[in-house]
Amino acid sequence: MRISYVATIALLLMKAWHAEADLYQTSDPYFGPNSVTVDTSSELGWLNLSFTTDLSYDQVIADTQPGGILSSYRFATVPEVIGLFNSAGIPATGYYPQSTPAIPYLISLIGTTGLINGEPGFIARSGTWLSNQGQYSPSIYLFDVNMTPTYRVSDGDAVGTANSGPDLGNWLVKEVPEPADTGFLALASAVLVGFRIVQQRKKSEA
Repeated sequence: MRISYVATIALLLMKAWHAEADLYQTSDPYFGPNSVTVDTSSELGWLNLSFTTDLSYDQVIADTQPGGILSSYRFATVPEVIGLFNSAGIPATGYYPQSTPAIPYLISLIGTTGLINGEPGFIARSGTWLSNQGQYSPSIYLFDVNMTPTYRVSDGDAVGTANSGPDLGNWLVKEVPEPADTGFLALASAVLVGFRIVQQRKKSEA
């Protein structure tokens, strides 16, 4: 019965672990606390957009070289950016009411590239190219649709490599191991220890 009880508790804890939000913040050695948002579903760590605002493509590439401050990062593709939106609770590109909670939630984690139309939002260069016309720049920002404030969620228009500005950032990611693996191993070890303790007690009582 005790073994069954421990196993049940372990299963419940595992379910609770996986029921947690897909996104959490962590630190970067250079940029500091809460500078990276980790998406557990993709195992990607997203650098806060505010750190790459106003950097051109060439500047980012230079900084991602060995020894650069961005050397552990790379440009994210458009599908990866859309996957981040999905993990935050934004199911697709399109138009959303200003009251949509998932959008300010994502902005609170990933940061902004400044005020767009007077409200926090972001436009950032991805690693997905449109021929030689530049890179797509997925964005979320608020504007008026028929006099109603509305969020536009877009996979972006192409921006040239030389483009930079106070409203343009860069989508940069790095691979981050899934922390749930560590939690699972720790949980399994705890169950095994509990099992051995019960077995030893049974032997001593015999």
